[in-house]
Amino acid sequence: MNLRYAILSDIHGNQPALLKVIEDAGKRGIDHFIIAGDYCISGAWPDECIATIMDLPGKVVIRGNEERYLENLIGKDQAAWTDGQMQISYWSYRNIRPDHLEYLLSLPQTAEFAYGKTKVHVTHSSDQFLGEYEFPQFGPAVLAGRYADCVVTKERLSRDLQELLDQDPVFAAKVNTLEDGVYIFGHSHVQWSYKVSGRNVLLVNPGSCGLPLDAIEESIPYSILTISEDGETGIEEIRIPFSKRDYVKKLRQTSQYEQAAVWSKVITFELLTAREHMTFFLRFAEQYANQKGDDRRPFSMETWEEAYEIWVSNQAETVIRLADKEDIAALQQLYYELEQDAVRFQPEHFVHGNRDALFFEGIFQSDTQDIIVAEQNGKIVGFAHVMILEQKRVPCLKPERVIYLQDLDVSEELRSQGIGTRLIEACKVYGKEREADFMRTQVFPQNTRGMKFYEKAGFSEKMKTIETYL
Repeated sequence: MNLRYAILSDIHGNQPALLKVIEDAGKRGIDHFIIAGDYCISGAWPDECIATIMDLPGKVVIRGNEERYLENLIGKDQAAWTDGQMQISYWSYRNIRPDHLEYLLSLPQTAEFAYGKTKVHVTHSSDQFLGEYEFPQFGPAVLAGRYADCVVTKERLSRDLQELLDQDPVFAAKVNTLEDGVYIFGHSHVQWSYKVSGRNVLLVNPGSCGLPLDAIEESIPYSILTISEDGETGIEEIRIPFSKRDYVKKLRQTSQYEQAAVWSKVITFELLTAREHMTFFLRFAEQYANQKGDDRRPFSMETWEEAYEIWVSNQAETVIRLADKEDIAALQQLYYELEQDAVRFQPEHFVHGNRDALFFEGIFQSDTQDIIVAEQNGKIVGFAHVMILEQKRVPCLKPERVIYLQDLDVSEELRSQGIGTRLIEACKVYGKEREADFMRTQVFPQNTRGMKFYEKAGFSEKMKTIETYL
């Protein structure tokens, strides 16, 4: 008989995400769970998360690193909780029931159990198994830089990490010291797994279902472990669609967002981009405090808030992601701008159209097309509408697959700042992930500026469209 476990980690107070994972696991007939720590701090529902976990059947649950921040507050004078940096911990402590906190702090740091011939080891960080390897090689701060300018899919991340691990002799040496078994951990917020060739050694990081930082947007991860009595093991990495925008709207209405504003805002930025930002902000806050001669740690409220205002004003980061229904109003405005150019260039063919919600929903629900958007500080500033097309079945044409760029537009006031280039690069990645052979688009002959842009991006003229009136 096979035993199946849903593995999850790093929930961080995100109750909606936790419930999604449990629901999905239930639909797959799974009622055993392994949970690898970090249940609070960042999301506004830590108490609800703990209650949910306590009620789960067939569970193996351990502590993470965030729990110690709450443990350190026990018995302390709350009147002294006036700094800025730790307000998120203070808020969490005040909003977790005493009996739930007692349960949380009673959890073990590690767990081990056996099923048949397989021994399973669970801890929060891979450091216990691999030493300081994971974070320097592909931790969230590393991935934030590596995937800064592109759309990342589950398949691409898995392939990139597999290639890295297969080719790294340091990693090979580390896993060779492990006895046969399954090694489960979280902490990095990056979903990955690795089966050692020729041995029954399986490493599993389910990622963070509450705050994923592996550059894969609009989904949350967990993993499914299958163990047979004769010692065979298998892992399936799951990604569940999850509206992070809806979650952020809900988060912004909570007392946490008001009382731990800076932390909540940075976490919101991380959630929407699926990339690390807190580490970079903390580094900046340290530099800022040193520059102003403030040696108080944790950071004072004044320094904490000042550092955030300067840091966020310096970001001006353009986030490239897939569009969703929340973007429709902004996309309608950008399409109007785009159609102005079309009407100007070829008034005999083009008029201003009405692209209603059904138009966009048809794209969002399609398996062969998407809209990729560029977002700055919560505002959509550009988009690319792409389609995957199969070459017509004509004897003289090769059976090729093409990614067709139907439309591309960047807000007029933000053109020539590299946003269009980033959208093109994201489209290329989108096409490669879907095994397209090349990318194609059309340009008005009067649009000389646009033609130069596309040529710079690697496009070249292949055929001219000609027409005549009848």
